[in-house]
Amino acid sequence: MTASNLVKVNMDEDLDEKAGVNRPGFTLHGGVLSARPDVNCAVHVHTNNGMAIAGLKHGLRMVSQQAIRFYQRIGYHAYEGITEDFAERERINKDLGKNRAMIMHNHGLLTVGKTARETFVLMKALLDAADIQLKLEAIGSELVEVPPDVCAKTAEQYEHHDSGRSSADWAAYLRVLDGIDTSYRE
Repeated sequence: MTASNLVKVNMDEDLDEKAGVNRPGFTLHGGVLSARPDVNCAVHVHTNNGMAIAGLKHGLRMVSQQAIRFYQRIGYHAYEGITEDFAERERINKDLGKNRAMIMHNHGLLTVGKTARETFVLMKALLDAADIQLKLEAIGSELVEVPPDVCAKTAEQYEHHDSGRSSADWAAYLRVLDGIDTSYRE
């Protein structure tokens, strides 16, 4: 994907593939962006680890610092099939609530934010949390879950951290991407 191949659309129209957009992606992203004035970017992925966490009934467990960022700040949405029915938008938004992340059961992960940087960093943290949890659960030993009071404190710390000194990471990620391929800027 590059800047030049993005398609500008009306998020309220009932578009399909003939309009040059991916209907499930348009349904999901357009629905979230329309419903949340505080959101300017949404990232949705179907990675193996994201799909594995999305298939666990218990969801994300508070077993790593990366997971704790989402303590009481993550929604869950039941699988309804390929996300192409506009009626599902309302249920997705209800399940997301005011959270910045959501696990879509048997489907994938979603993060939202004010900026692309914020949304990307949240997705990276959610994917890292999924990876760590899956590795720990695969061992089969008893896990150390962080107590709720420490989770609440840490999640609050992340909110201040994310809006402050951590913002320098975006320039570094862009430099890495530029070193691989600059065509995304076209």
